[in-house]
Amino acid sequence: MCRGEPDAAPVIAPLPPCVQERGLPTAGLLAQILIAKYADHLPLYRQEAIYRQRHGVHLPR
Repeated sequence: MCRGEPDAAPVIAPLPPCVQERGLPTAGLLAQILIAKYADHLPLYRQEAIYRQRHGVHLPR
């Protein structure tokens, strides 16, 4: 795309590989997991147990 062509279609970079196979985690879920891990100091095995017990979701580490 050239700056001189305002009507040209934008060029988009290829998508990165999926974070989880057969899943589409949203930005909100990934942000919550990272905040819980690094800001709240919750290890992944505890987060896995919380999601399983509270929400019935199997979220592998």
